[in-house]
Amino acid sequence: MRKEHICLPFLVFVIFIAGCTQQLGGCKNDVITIEDYHLSSRTLYSGGRTGIDFKILNNGLTELDKVEVDFFDTSGFDISELKCERGGSANDKCTFGNLYPDVRSVSLRLMAPSVNERTQYTVSFSVSYSDFGEREIHIPIIDGDVKSEPSLEYSISSQSCDPIHVDFEKEVKPEETKREYWTMIDMPFEMKFVFKHVGTVDGVNTLELEEGNVELSLINLQIQEPCDFDTSLRSKKAVEVTGDEKDRTLSCNFLPIASRQVEYIGVINVKYGYDYEYVKSETFTVYPSG
Repeated sequence: MRKEHICLPFLVFVIFIAGCTQQLGGCKNDVITIEDYHLSSRTLYSGGRTGIDFKILNNGLTELDKVEVDFFDTSGFDISELKCERGGSANDKCTFGNLYPDVRSVSLRLMAPSVNERTQYTVSFSVSYSDFGEREIHIPIIDGDVKSEPSLEYSISSQSCDPIHVDFEKEVKPEETKREYWTMIDMPFEMKFVFKHVGTVDGVNTLELEEGNVELSLINLQIQEPCDFDTSLRSKKAVEVTGDEKDRTLSCNFLPIASRQVEYIGVINVKYGYDYEYVKSETFTVYPSG
C-alpha cells in the first residue's frame, strides 16, 4: 500500500512532463500559435477595465530570432498595462527573441473610453515572425550506355514544419513512372517548384516570397535556360503563395554535370525564407456609466 502511494504521484509527474515535451517539441505547420486565450469581458461601462491574456507557443523545430505581438489598433481604449514574459515591450508591442522551444505569456490591460451612448470598439493585434522552409530531391543519373536503368533510388525529403510547403513537379517523359524517376547524362530536364499555404490559423495576411528569397543548392546538376533562378541560384521573381498556381510556381531547366561514373545522384535542394503574419480582432461594447 505504501508503494502505491509513492508511485502514483511519480506516474502523474512523468505523464505531465511527457505531455509538455510533446507539446513543445512536436512538429506543426502552424509554427507560432496563440494558446490559452482568455478575454476578461466584452461588455463594460465608461472607464471600465478589461484584459486579453494568452500565450505564444513555438511549435516548430527551429529557434526563431524574433516574434512580435503588435497591438496596432486599440480603437478608443487606453492601454494601462502590457506585460511580455521574458520579452521587450515598447509602442504597444511585445518582442520575443530566441524562441525555441518555448512558451511566452502576453497580458494586456485596457481602459474603456467615456461614452454617451452604447458604442462598439474593435481591438486588433498581429502576430508576426520570419522563418525558413526547405525540401530536397535526389535524382539518379545514368550514362545511358553501360546502364539503361538506375540501381540508385530516387527520393524526396519530407515537407518541413512550416505553414508554406513546396512540391516538386517533374516533366513527364519515358524515364518516369509512378514509383521512380531518373535522367541521363547530357539530357536536360525541367523541374517546377510549386508553393502552397498549409497553415490553419485565421487572419493570415497575403503571403509572398520576395525576389531572391528562394534559393537552390545543386549537386551534380547545373541550371539551363529558361530558368526562374539567376546564376547565384536565387529566384528572379516573387512568388504569390496564396495566389493562382502559376503565381505560386518557379521553374527551371537542369542539366546533369558530366561524370566518369556510370551512375550517380543529382541533388536539388530548395530553401525559402518567408515573413508570416496573422491578425486577431475582438469587439467590445461600452455603455455610459451612471
